[in-house]
Amino acid sequence: MADDDIEDLKKARSALVHARQQQAKTILSTNDASTAKAFADIQEGIEAIDRAIEELQDEDDEDEDEDEDE
Repeated sequence: MADDDIEDLKKARSALVHARQQQAKTILSTNDASTAKAFADIQEGIEAIDRAIEELQDEDDEDEDEDEDE
């Protein structure tokens, strides 16, 4: 189950990376620094997803360690 969750998070992260790239292009083409807030919000989302992936991977590792002990 966690593998599916991790895969979903990776797909969401990929979508946000794409959105971040598009936002960077918007900033460049318009020279409008006010759009930097949207860029920062997207970056925060990417970082939150990275933390969620790490937490799920840590849980998987702990579960595997417990299974090996049995």
